[in-house]
Amino acid sequence: MPIYGQGHIYDGTSTEGKAIAYVYSYMRDGYKYMVYSRVGDLDRNQVVDLSSAEYVDENGHVYTIVTDASMLNDAWRDYYEKMVTLVSGSFMDGDELITLEFSALGVTEGKGEFTAENGKNYVVDLDFDVVYISNDTTYNLKPATGYFFSIVDSEGKVNVIEINTSNIIYANGDTTIGTYIVTIAGRQTIYTINLSAKTASANGETYDIYNNIHLISYQKGSSTVDIKVDFSSFYYVSEDGNAVYKSANGETFLIDINTQEVQKVAELNIDTIEFSYIGSNNTQQTVVVDTNALEAIYSNNAYIGKYVTENLDFIINLKAKTVRVPTFYKMTINGQFYQFNAGRKISVQNTDMVATINKGVYTYANDTTIYYLDTNNMIAKDGANLFTFDVAESKLSQEVDGVNTAFDVDVREFSYKVGRNGKFVGTTTLYGNTYQVENATLIAGNSWGGTFSILAQGAGDYAIAQGTLSISGNYLLEYVKGVNFSIERAKLTVSFDGIEDAVYDGENKFIDYTISGILNDETVGVEQSYDGDNLNVTDGGYRTKITITSTNYYLEGGVSDWYYILPALMEPIVVEESKPIIYDGAKHYLELKNVERGASVSYAGSETAPYFVEPGTYSVIAIVSKPNHVSLEVELKLTITKAKYIVTALEVPGTLKYGDALPSLICDSNLGTIALDPTQVLLPSVTTYTWTFTPYSQEFYKFYEGNSADGNTITGTIELKVQKAQANIEVTGELIQSETNPSAIIGIANGLSTNESDLVTIEYIAGDGTRYAKMPTAPGKYTVRITYAGDENYAETVYTTVLTIEQESNFDWAIYVGSAILVLALLSTIFFLVRRQKKLD
Repeated sequence: MPIYGQGHIYDGTSTEGKAIAYVYSYMRDGYKYMVYSRVGDLDRNQVVDLSSAEYVDENGHVYTIVTDASMLNDAWRDYYEKMVTLVSGSFMDGDELITLEFSALGVTEGKGEFTAENGKNYVVDLDFDVVYISNDTTYNLKPATGYFFSIVDSEGKVNVIEINTSNIIYANGDTTIGTYIVTIAGRQTIYTINLSAKTASANGETYDIYNNIHLISYQKGSSTVDIKVDFSSFYYVSEDGNAVYKSANGETFLIDINTQEVQKVAELNIDTIEFSYIGSNNTQQTVVVDTNALEAIYSNNAYIGKYVTENLDFIINLKAKTVRVPTFYKMTINGQFYQFNAGRKISVQNTDMVATINKGVYTYANDTTIYYLDTNNMIAKDGANLFTFDVAESKLSQEVDGVNTAFDVDVREFSYKVGRNGKFVGTTTLYGNTYQVENATLIAGNSWGGTFSILAQGAGDYAIAQGTLSISGNYLLEYVKGVNFSIERAKLTVSFDGIEDAVYDGENKFIDYTISGILNDETVGVEQSYDGDNLNVTDGGYRTKITITSTNYYLEGGVSDWYYILPALMEPIVVEESKPIIYDGAKHYLELKNVERGASVSYAGSETAPYFVEPGTYSVIAIVSKPNHVSLEVELKLTITKAKYIVTALEVPGTLKYGDALPSLICDSNLGTIALDPTQVLLPSVTTYTWTFTPYSQEFYKFYEGNSADGNTITGTIELKVQKAQANIEVTGELIQSETNPSAIIGIANGLSTNESDLVTIEYIAGDGTRYAKMPTAPGKYTVRITYAGDENYAETVYTTVLTIEQESNFDWAIYVGSAILVLALLSTIFFLVRRQKKLD
């Protein structure tokens, strides 16, 4: 029966003649024996173990599928896989060992920062298990040619050996095969060099010789260091093309394979991990593991190891951060094992062990449980973990209490162990790899003949038929059908070349494409379609889709990015500044006209063109829109000035004089009243007087200009002629006096006396016309004339009255008159002093 999982990616070549890995079985002494063809890189003694395959489902359950020569095969759910918790780690910064607790890392998208005890900040990358020592130093790879081969140790460190062909020692004149001595750390190793086969061999190991490598060059002190990089020996490669490379000199590099940029990093060692599992009596058990105690499973893979305990062996993958917890039990002696999840020890008597057709494998029934005891590997398995693998249907199934549970598996993902020189060095799949196949051994004197047949025309699953395969007549060959040879479609990639940020021009935009990966110029049948709108400007943009009709290929990245058409620019619109409009009570519109054909105009804050009536300065933004064009914003301005309203004050009839009240005014308007400003006073020296027009309605000011400071009130002036007023003159003192007892006569004009102001004078006129500046004493009648000289507001004013001085007839009168005269003299003196004092003031 052929082994499942065989096939390759479509490569355009014929499948006829492909070497097929297979197994055959035979019965002897009641036991079934399996014999496998020899598969692998046989020239380098690297052999694939075909006896069992490993498959991991989407829930992390790990199945071991036993290869058998029947349609139905055993599959054991041997492990369940879960994530571990990282506890502590360490790395080297130069010669300094730095330790860290993972709980202190704030990890985001696989990276976390922390500050070490030395005060330095570090970035830890848990995707690659490296530490960035210096984030700003990068290098570029550069190619190098020659003859090289690589030796990779168990820690993944690569030592690239360069062959100096002049130092090859050829024997017997042969110039293709010779010996070459390599000295590493003082130890010499002699390699056999075959430049024709491009191999280097020593101590049972064979290495490929290749002609091209890459170099990482950097400055170390005053010297330049060159690190040789073998792309086939990366320690770890991610799906996006980033790889970790460990050099034999102890340095670690993070390499971007796509850009070939290199960053020097420190290798992160995961020193302690923690995980839990369901243990004794179905209780949760927690395990803390020192990773230095892991037992290596593969001789050249340092990050997968076995953690061995008394009852269980855990498989820990430090790179994937997972642990595989076994579901089977370790046997201490034949028939004795500790059932860890039940917390009990089971001892089986030999008489209770039932032999199976597989030598060394027995069954044992305990209560309702059937155990399978494998004394070859000293393990016991619970029958509850036994599944059936249906080769023809590629399904794993199990029937429990009459209910069948089945799920599909992908045989192309079946993983087989690879051994070299008696040690496991890793795992591989049969699918996608090319191996040498040697027929399974037969008893001496017998042989195989012919080959298998695969009727494959292209990508697809094809039954492996017996074809011409035959065997010597000593055997009866029963070919078991059901195993397919799978040819997966080859991957094509497409790159797109569209116009980035194209500008609308009324033409459809197209996206060019280039398909890579087509073999032998085959026709793949390409169909192109568009999503979105590749003519007009839209928020969604447009993209193209490429599909192929060939069944031998699949297209990766068949949908382009979104491309966008930018709006075109419209011709700028220049609006001339409009002249102010005088208020006329009509509607004046701010409207933009004469726009491009197909354009529309809207106005900010208004659905239609706004209009204005009242005086003021107005600004409106007109928005010019046109499909597929950038909208224009145009500012429109309008000024409506107030109308000038003229009021004329009519003349005031009659005569005005100083001291009169402000006269009332009338005007030629019936919309309000007019009045002189009340703070004014009629003065002969002033001819112009201001007035204010007060409208009956306050709305008046919204539409008409005034000429006051506030710009609203309507004012004006009027010419008024104001005459000077007559002074108010009065006389104090007695106008009838005797000559023996005279008293002073004082004239007062506008409050000013003759003794206080030069503007007021008094004189006395006798009947004969004689004028006296002082009051006479002789008896008689005198005209008293008081004159106000006048000022800016008062005209010259004369006031007259009559003074009568009567004659006395006796001496007493004389004495009286003398006394009166003396008194008058004293009073005159007093008046004089008082007046002088005022002048001094």
